[in-house]
Amino acid sequence: MLDLSQNAWRKCGHGNFKRTISDFWRDGDLTTRMLMPSLLGLFDTGKLANFAVLILSNRNFTDDDYREFIRPFLRRSTKPDIPGFLQHIFYQTMDVTKATDYTAAATKSHDIDKQFDLGGNRIFYFAVAPRLFSPIIASLPDSGFLARPGYKRVVIEKPFGQDYPSAKALNEQLNHLFHDGPDFSD
Repeated sequence: MLDLSQNAWRKCGHGNFKRTISDFWRDGDLTTRMLMPSLLGLFDTGKLANFAVLILSNRNFTDDDYREFIRPFLRRSTKPDIPGFLQHIFYQTMDVTKATDYTAAATKSHDIDKQFDLGGNRIFYFAVAPRLFSPIIASLPDSGFLARPGYKRVVIEKPFGQDYPSAKALNEQLNHLFHDGPDFSD
């Protein structure tokens, strides 16, 4: 289970909560059912004020289309500021096999970073099939996603690889790109 508490954010080494969450998502529902309502809960309690979420997926949505898509999942909050929260949610249609889509997504991410003054801080949340982890990670440097200063973190939904050798290779690949801080896992 992903721990989105204030204490968990501080474990990442940064208590100011300025970050962009780039969510690579392929038709799963954990983002809509779990992640977005959890982020809304943090937003409503003031624990997540200066942030943005960029959803990257293969569906043909605009920012507004995606906001309307997730709205029904957000109604479970006790006293939500849904319109305020949704101003921080963005969407980019993306094919993870196309380099040009990574570049477009990185450009949008940088624009969002400027809009909210997020300092280049990124959390990459991979909610994709395990076979896509490695190609996505390998595409991040050339796309410009990692070019800005600020910390970078990765959250990968289970399973982490198909077996021990693939998990070990994925871990080595992640350590090569994201070597600036400690790893945290459940």
